[in-house]
Amino acid sequence: MLNKYFYMHLIYKMARFSLRLRFSVGLLFVLFTCLPALSINLAADATNQDSHQIIRFAVVGYPPYTVIHDNMASGFDLEIVHKLARAIKHKVVLIKCPWKRCLKLVELGQLDMLSTAMYTKQRAEYMQYIQPEYLQTSIVFYSKKQKNLSIEKYEDLFGLMVGRELGSATFEPLESDGRITFKDYMKKKQLFDLLLSERIDILVGGRGALDYLAEKHGFTDKVTLQPYQHLGANVYFTVSKISLLIKHIASLNQAMKKLKKQGVLSVLFKQVSTGKNVNSYPLMHASGY
Repeated sequence: MLNKYFYMHLIYKMARFSLRLRFSVGLLFVLFTCLPALSINLAADATNQDSHQIIRFAVVGYPPYTVIHDNMASGFDLEIVHKLARAIKHKVVLIKCPWKRCLKLVELGQLDMLSTAMYTKQRAEYMQYIQPEYLQTSIVFYSKKQKNLSIEKYEDLFGLMVGRELGSATFEPLESDGRITFKDYMKKKQLFDLLLSERIDILVGGRGALDYLAEKHGFTDKVTLQPYQHLGANVYFTVSKISLLIKHIASLNQAMKKLKKQGVLSVLFKQVSTGKNVNSYPLMHASGY
C-alpha cells in the first residue's frame, strides 16, 4: 500500500515539473522571439520622436505677421517658423495666447518660441534672440484727428496719456521716461477705440500692425499718423532659454541667416501681403494646452 501511494506521489510531482518546464520553455521562446521585434519597434519610435520634435510656438493676433481666424492662423511669421522647424527636423504646434501671457509662458519654458519680439534687457534674461532680425519696423504714434495734436519731436510726448499694448516694447528712453504716462491694454484694436473716445491722447506701437488695423477697421480717416517716429527697430524670433529647443539655437541662427540672405523673407512677405496662396494652420489655446 505504501509503495502504491509513493509511486502515485512521484508521478504527480514529475507531471508538475513537466508542466512547469513546458511553461518556462514556452515563455523563453516568446521572449526570445518577440524581444528583437520589440526592440526594433522601440528604436523606431525613438527615431520617429527624435525626427519629429515639436516647437510650441506662441501665436498672438498681430496682423499681418500673425492673423487669427477662429481656430486657424496664417501670416508671415507662421511661414517662417515652419521653415525654421524644417531646418532642424521639427514640427510646429501653434498656441494662441495674449502677448503678456505668451511672454510668461516662454519665460517658464512652457512655450518654446515666439516672434515679433523687440530686444529688451529684461526679455534677454529668459529668451535667446535668433540672429539676425527677420524684419525692421518703425515705432509710430497715432492721435485722434479732431484732437489737433502735433508730435514732431520726442519732447512733445511729455504730459500726454500714451496707450500701448500690455507687455509690448518700444524704445529707450520712452520705456523708462517718468515724464510720460502709459496706459496698458490687452489688444491693439482696443487702443484705437480708446483713442477715439479720448480716454488716451495717443497710442504707440509698431507701424506695420497699427497701419493694418487702422485700414481693416475703418480708422484711417479718423486718426492721424504723427510725424515723430522711432526708425529702424529690429524685430526677432526668440527661444526660451529653458526650452529643449535652445540646443538648436546655432542651427536656427544659421537657418534664419540663410532665409534672409537668399531673399526668402522678402518673397514670403509679399506673398502674405497679397493674400494669394496663403497657408492656414490649426491653433491650440493656451487655456486648454
